[in-house]
Amino acid sequence: MERILKQLNYNEPDWSHTTSTERISDDMQALYIGNGYAKKLGHALWEHFDKFGRNETDSYDYVKTLNLIGNVFDDVGVGFIAHALDHPFAYTESVLLGRNENINDLCALRFAKSIISSDKMKKLTWLSMDSTSVTEKGISELFRTMGTRPSSSLSFNYMKPQMNVLRYLLPSFIYSFINPVAKSLKNLHKATKLDSLDLVGNSLGDQEMEDLAKAVLKTNITSLNLVNNKIGPRGIFHLLPLTTQLRELDVGINKKVGDEGAILLSNALKDPKSSIESLQLWKCNIGELGADALLSTFPNNTRLKFLSLTLGNDYSKIAMDTIKALKEATQKNWNSR
Repeated sequence: MERILKQLNYNEPDWSHTTSTERISDDMQALYIGNGYAKKLGHALWEHFDKFGRNETDSYDYVKTLNLIGNVFDDVGVGFIAHALDHPFAYTESVLLGRNENINDLCALRFAKSIISSDKMKKLTWLSMDSTSVTEKGISELFRTMGTRPSSSLSFNYMKPQMNVLRYLLPSFIYSFINPVAKSLKNLHKATKLDSLDLVGNSLGDQEMEDLAKAVLKTNITSLNLVNNKIGPRGIFHLLPLTTQLRELDVGINKKVGDEGAILLSNALKDPKSSIESLQLWKCNIGELGADALLSTFPNNTRLKFLSLTLGNDYSKIAMDTIKALKEATQKNWNSR
């Protein structure tokens, strides 16, 4: 990506008002690129894809991942980049647009239009729009279009951080009506070929888990990330039918899950049809009772290879002997894979 930056004659902005971590750049992450540079980037990418098509670049030099996280362009800037990705020799597989708060539905609809076409963005299988201003309309359209591509992944993490406050102030039915991610779940079933979905930090509660589970069962989703939502035991109960479809389930930082939720999951994991290989329950207030219930699923459960109940060395609620026994059981399954 440094080569493309040189083509743009890119001058690094004044970093005096940022922290050192914000200045770390992976590809074109957090470079404070606005619409002007996005336009230049789009032109540079198009020229690069032209050269790739003429075998004037190295065979591996095809911009597999385009990381544009944490910039300042809006839908207009995205339009220039999306146009470049429509190039017949654009083999970009992943586009990361997170933390561009000025991006709205026009961006999502622009990508959706190309994705549904058989000759544009042919290789794109991972699209991240975390912490953008895309609403229900854009999210739903990406479910419908990106979901037509086998083994595809979508990420809509922390879409409306202010929703965390409203979750406690409004009745659940009203909250679900205004939360863009919650509202879009009614269209998730259209993403029939979607493989992975990240919905971290969207204040989704127990009612949304019922809607989510019903939709996921109509798709090919095998990896579901629900970290830092508002899920309790009732929400876990709604998710139980997914334990025979998912390979990976992450519900970390859902502090209401507790022992009751862990026990519900342990009963599901005892089902011979359980497909869960990775289960993350860190920071879910699970104690010895819940940990013992999960331990009881072994040795009959031979699928579960990774289980996380703690973060770092936080073993305060679970006996070390139980933690050790769980690690040994999952390690045994891992070694026998």
